Amino acid sequence: MTHSGRMPMASHGFQLIEEIDATNGLIDYGIPDTHVSDEPRVDDVCDLSQCDNEVRTPRENEDYENFDNFDIQQIDGKTFDTLEAAYEFYNQYALLNGFGTRKHNAHKIRATGAIFRRQFVCNKEGFKKLDDKKPNVNEKKRRDLRTCCEAMMQVTLSKKLGVWVVDKFQDVHNHPLTTTPSKVIKHRSHSKYHRTNVCNSLVSDLNHKGLKASQITRVVNVMKPSEEADVTPRQCSSIIRIERKNNVGKECHVIIKHFQEKATWVDLNDKYGLKENWWIQNMYNLRAHWAKPFLKDTFFAGMTTSGRSESIHSFFDGYVNANTMLNEFVVKYDNAVYNRRYAEEDEDFKTMNSRAVLSSDHPIEARAGECYTRSVFEIFKKKWNASVSCSHITLSKEPDVTRYRVGLITVDKEKWRTSHYYSSESVKATCSCAKFETAGILCKHIIYILKKKKIIDLPEYYILPRWTIHARYKVGDVGDRMDEIGRHSTEKGVSLLTLWSVRAKFSKVIDNGRNCPSEIREIDAWLSSFLEKQAARNNVEKLVGDKMVSEVGSSIRVSQLESIHQISIRDPAAPIKTKGRPKVASRLKSSIELAKKEKKQRTCAYCHGKGHYRTGCAKRK
Repeated sequence: MTHSGRMPMASHGFQLIEEIDATNGLIDYGIPDTHVSDEPRVDDVCDLSQCDNEVRTPRENEDYENFDNFDIQQIDGKTFDTLEAAYEFYNQYALLNGFGTRKHNAHKIRATGAIFRRQFVCNKEGFKKLDDKKPNVNEKKRRDLRTCCEAMMQVTLSKKLGVWVVDKFQDVHNHPLTTTPSKVIKHRSHSKYHRTNVCNSLVSDLNHKGLKASQITRVVNVMKPSEEADVTPRQCSSIIRIERKNNVGKECHVIIKHFQEKATWVDLNDKYGLKENWWIQNMYNLRAHWAKPFLKDTFFAGMTTSGRSESIHSFFDGYVNANTMLNEFVVKYDNAVYNRRYAEEDEDFKTMNSRAVLSSDHPIEARAGECYTRSVFEIFKKKWNASVSCSHITLSKEPDVTRYRVGLITVDKEKWRTSHYYSSESVKATCSCAKFETAGILCKHIIYILKKKKIIDLPEYYILPRWTIHARYKVGDVGDRMDEIGRHSTEKGVSLLTLWSVRAKFSKVIDNGRNCPSEIREIDAWLSSFLEKQAARNNVEKLVGDKMVSEVGSSIRVSQLESIHQISIRDPAAPIKTKGRPKVASRLKSSIELAKKEKKQRTCAYCHGKGHYRTGCAKRK
């Protein structure tokens, strides 16, 4: 089939030919979840005979690979030998500019299926595809990463030169770019090492040798190239899990453990006859609430004493032990801190590079998705979804406060919680479950009351700064709210929150000015003058204090101070027991442990006496 006329000009001025053989008709294959362009369809490849001045051959492009003094306008018309080389070029450009890439629409020839045009786009191009046909409505939805960014690079195969030519390039993003090199490399298009055969085989071999995922991670990160991103324990676990599924099938260890615990409880009941003991059975059914009622008035940020202790112990797990020397401890301590900081940075990247997936259009949920971190919002989202299934009973209604009993519809009303809603200028509600007082996150009962009262915004009182993105990523915003933070300070002293805010502001000033010597000198001069003022103020306060002491008088005169015998403290002549961890760790043991450790005396089988055996028994002789 032939066409008459000419197609429109390409973005850089290339003239496209429409005439094509009838057997070589062109077809456009697009990715289903991407946005289809409204531009006229192109039915042939480029004819570059009339634009020799604009096309640069691959030899002329060799100087651009290092991106030194690179001009964006030089990308338009750039040529590549292969399609993969074009993608590697755009991916490297994305790495240096702070975004990730994806391979997008592919235009193919209908008869042969060969690709003649390809688009490489920003990884935030388009929108997330919503599949409403999935049967499992309770399936956890991943956070939305796409923002319909239009940045892209399009390459077309030249019919005469046989090379791929950039005929369309857009470099305008609608989202902030990642500026930290250690975070840019976390984009999927740049983090490739954990998907290579070398890494997979190494992880598999180490797993067969009996190493844990955390140990395998440290070994792989030491052996990997320095320019590659670190492999995380989750990626190692994923590689091991895929290998197990390929060789064995689905894992059933968790299921076996679950039924083993149930069987243990059944055996315990049968052994001691506890089936008829209603108190034991009731306590076992309430095992999820053991010891929690005594802590409802204390904020623990969701942690328990045992969990806190175990987390501190596991911080150095795999790094140090009782035989670690002091000089080795310093190095291994740095390694432990580095891994903890790397895990925190990885979580920062996931939070900043994604958006919360909302289950409704309610402003309260939208507000929580904007301010909470990724992990905290998932906790809030569970409470939000649970509040949909709640109901209430009004217990009392007074001018200042209204009492409700709130709970799930499927739960017995005797187990519902008591909630109070206070009618005042500021929105405030409390609940007997004390979820907010202990963990700092609203419970489903208060969320239900807020929706019932038609509150359309999440009150600032219920947004703890420690759970927000501002606590880590937007330090400057917290520092700007000094009026609000100053309320936590008193006349006697400054609160920890105020000190934290000032310290965060100062750190941000240093980070922003580290590449500007003039700003650093200005900061240094201001700090020096401020320290001089502080020293002068401290001297004045000291003189005033000494004067007050002299006016009041002292029971010890100067002559008495001079007459006091001065004692010189010297080092001991012999080694003594010092403070610190002993070589053999010891602790106070209970009476039961001491009884078990008592040395057992020998028992004679002939006279049943203690302290000897039958062969040495005097009565037997």
